[in-house]
Amino acid sequence: MKYTENIALGTMFGVAIGDALGAPVEFMTAEGIKEKYGRIKNYVGGGWLNVKPGEVTDDTQMTLCVARGIYTIPANPVESTGLAFVRWIMSGPKDVGGTCSRSIRGAMEYGKQNGRETIPMKEQWLLASQDTHNLFGGRSAGNGSLMRTAYVGLFYGGMDEISLRARELSKMTHWDDEAASICGLYSRLIARNEKNRRTLDERLKDLYEIIQFSPYAGALEPGFAPRPTGYVRDSFEAAIWAIAQAVREGHITFRECVLNAVNLGGDADTIGAITGGLAGSIFGFDGIPDEWIEGLEDKDTVEELTFFALEAARRNTLVEMTMTEG
Repeated sequence: MKYTENIALGTMFGVAIGDALGAPVEFMTAEGIKEKYGRIKNYVGGGWLNVKPGEVTDDTQMTLCVARGIYTIPANPVESTGLAFVRWIMSGPKDVGGTCSRSIRGAMEYGKQNGRETIPMKEQWLLASQDTHNLFGGRSAGNGSLMRTAYVGLFYGGMDEISLRARELSKMTHWDDEAASICGLYSRLIARNEKNRRTLDERLKDLYEIIQFSPYAGALEPGFAPRPTGYVRDSFEAAIWAIAQAVREGHITFRECVLNAVNLGGDADTIGAITGGLAGSIFGFDGIPDEWIEGLEDKDTVEELTFFALEAARRNTLVEMTMTEG
């Protein structure tokens, strides 16, 4: 398997696997998980959503919506992603985060004003997102945009464009600048792993060096206490902690990184998805246990959309080479 394929597939499957592992223990405490399961080590069913083993939730479903939107209109993905969001929410998913739900339905209401109920314009998405932010008392820094942003880092080329797209896609539902900023950082971390051929040790070293000079450096420290909440900073730091903890314990594998995350409980599916995407970009597809891949729901769709991103990246590279040679 080529390097880029390995990293890209690892990223997208990582999101879905982390989601599926965490879904049955969402909203449980770490102590409650330990008492019931000892330690989550594989797919189980149940939880408040009564999922089947390997079943994904809104984290993966919205990630696939973003992927479809980006692939449809790469230069202006908000409206095409928005259409995917609308179709998804109208399908009656088991779970939709409060901020996402309010913003999507708000955009649909704005769309009715000019006969575009199913395809709100970009400006209407931003208006709806601001409305949600204000309705929630200026609190829209949840993790609902971060959980779905991994594809941005795979599809686009330059780091400036990756930041721009991650921010604008975040602000479709989460108006808060902190959420947008972390989405940009997360997408760039994934992009650096996919677009620069490096060893596993080099990818881990790069993560540490970048995070050490960020506001989230504390998550690397041995005494850090992760908070598995729905606040975007807490979720991002929990993902960084989960990877750092695996390194500290000498269990430097995708498996241990994701299991560290989901066994925290709390918003376990989303923190699992965020950790899985980042860890997948570090360890690659060939670092993911086979049984987790085979037992995953929607694995064919995840694979298909990943190869769409790889094909787009290949075309972009050819265009850049042609322009340079010309």
